[in-house]
Amino acid sequence: MPVLFTVIGYALLTAALIPVWQMVSTAAGLAISQDAPVFTSELKSIYDPAYQLQTPVEEESYIRIEEIDLPTAGTQYGNISCEKIGLNAPLYWDDTLEILRYGAGQNIASFLPGFGRILIIAGHNSTFFNVVQNIETGDVIRIDTNYCPYEYEVQEVKVYDENDLEDLLVDHLGDEEETLYLYTCYPFTAHVGRRTDRMLVTAKRISGYDVRWKASQYER
Repeated sequence: MPVLFTVIGYALLTAALIPVWQMVSTAAGLAISQDAPVFTSELKSIYDPAYQLQTPVEEESYIRIEEIDLPTAGTQYGNISCEKIGLNAPLYWDDTLEILRYGAGQNIASFLPGFGRILIIAGHNSTFFNVVQNIETGDVIRIDTNYCPYEYEVQEVKVYDENDLEDLLVDHLGDEEETLYLYTCYPFTAHVGRRTDRMLVTAKRISGYDVRWKASQYER
């Protein structure tokens, strides 16, 4: 049995293109697939590795939300990688059981890169996130999107009980600092039975343009 953690959230845009993020927590099962993940057309994608928005001019080193093609649930919007450990996985918006068969999934209670808030990303330790067991503080995790590449430096690697991890992430949902929380089942050597521990990688953003998504940010 896999992770029994998930925080369900809804991301909406107002008429002025200001997202309203609502969240509640619940529990759901994420099963570990024994089959090799194969990408199919069942999941959508708005990510094109050959395309990115034009780099903002120096006096406007930010991206407006109107310029971004926002993903819907089940859509690949980027790619997550860490050259140091060989991590390379498609990144989807939402983290359902089905999505995690094809890559990494971002919890929709969290925010997209560049929004200055937290990102919560999960993956199976038997497939795409198996190499995460080798990650160390100081390593750099990269998230490529259609609008900008982002880099996050690992600050801490720690193992939590699944319930403690859920409480920790819920407590940080309102943080106004861009932090990546990457987690997977632990230990990596256990392939049968229910695992109740999670390895959590905490990383801070070190590069990438801010996204202006609130009215107050447009007034600067």
